[in-house]
Amino acid sequence: MDSSALQNKIEKIIEHPNLKIYYQHNLTVYNEREIVNTEGISIIPDRVVILPNKKVVIIDYKTGMQESIHKTQLENYARYLSEMGYDVASKLLVYIGDVVEVISV
Repeated sequence: MDSSALQNKIEKIIEHPNLKIYYQHNLTVYNEREIVNTEGISIIPDRVVILPNKKVVIIDYKTGMQESIHKTQLENYARYLSEMGYDVASKLLVYIGDVVEVISV
């Protein structure tokens, strides 16, 4: 993939109507940060956005076909963050292909 095609894909994601608000500069964002739950199990969500109201949005990016395990993975991320005291407002799966598809879990 050349740089202009990559740039185009990135713009499709950050300008997507369902995602644009999560790419604002005034938000606290953690990309690819390890979280260890109370049982010592480690997870690494793609993107965790902390909104001004202190609620959390979890975004996970996928390529390829939709699979039920993706939703399960996102639910686990939400459970771990809830155990840490965060209020999870949204969980989003973003499938990146020729079009960007956003699925709320």
